[in-house]
Amino acid sequence: MQLKLWGNVAETFPDQMPTTREPVKLFVDGASRGNPGEAGAGIVITLGGARIFQDGFYLGRGTNNEAEYWALLLGLQKVIDLSLLEHPLFIFSDSQLLVRQIRGEYRVKNLALRRLFDRAQGLLRLCSYTIVHVLREYNKEADAMANKGVDEHAVIPLDMLERLGLAL
Repeated sequence: MQLKLWGNVAETFPDQMPTTREPVKLFVDGASRGNPGEAGAGIVITLGGARIFQDGFYLGRGTNNEAEYWALLLGLQKVIDLSLLEHPLFIFSDSQLLVRQIRGEYRVKNLALRRLFDRAQGLLRLCSYTIVHVLREYNKEADAMANKGVDEHAVIPLDMLERLGLAL
């Protein structure tokens, strides 16, 4: 006969047991027609393989690199808004500059990008993330959203900009 003294540890201490969470994948892309020119940011978010959000936003006039950073910032803010910070976050971008600057491999010399970089670093401190450079062909959906943002002049919601603490 076996005596059960303590019960199920996972039931007794549920908040102290490790959990596995589905990964969140954030695909980001920026577009600029003219560089500088009319710019847009596109984001696609998936959770466990299912798309849970996608949109494109109009940024006004800007460079491609600025648009790439805005896409990252808007995507990170949306991940926060969707309460997904507890999930492992994988960020995919076809901008080698963005990926290498976020990883600390390249310095950020441009002052306009520095402001966006600093804000991105602040948001990234809130989560566990991996940022990956991908070829354009693997980022087509985010690219389509960025172009949709430019084509439709889709305005970034004011409350989202306020939460980011930035202005265009």
